[in-house]
Amino acid sequence: MLTRNMIADLDLCLDEQICLYQELLSLAKQGESLTDNEDLLINIQELLGKRSEKIAQIHQVQEQLVSLCRDIAKSIGYEKNEINIYEFVPLVSKNADQKVQEIARLIKEIQTKDEQLSLFISEKVEGIKQKIKKVQVGIKSNKAYEPSTIQGEGVFIDQKIK
Repeated sequence: MLTRNMIADLDLCLDEQICLYQELLSLAKQGESLTDNEDLLINIQELLGKRSEKIAQIHQVQEQLVSLCRDIAKSIGYEKNEINIYEFVPLVSKNADQKVQEIARLIKEIQTKDEQLSLFISEKVEGIKQKIKKVQVGIKSNKAYEPSTIQGEGVFIDQKIK
């Protein structure tokens, strides 16, 4: 009886984890809609903050799953010391196998969206680096043609000074 309740709790944890991964996926999809505007950095920071919260929630549910799996393993006499919950859960519950597959699918989709967002951010950073480099070159050439100190007499660079 105790094991059935634990398995039901396990299914609930998996459902909660699926919901959290779906929310994380929707946040990853929001990253696609980021455009070049003045608030780009703020939007990225907000998006990353929300993602961090979801990841922390997923981590908490993951810890609950590990704890439940250990308890179930002890109650049924499972012999292995290390438990991989994504291998163990399908052994305990057939319904959970589909949920584990759904979680794996969501994770792959999130990774794809994250790679696209990372590429977008890398392109923006590279563009900013180019703009900074252009400004620095402009500053150097400005100093060369308009030095801040007044020269008393002219110095010719092309001739040797005797």
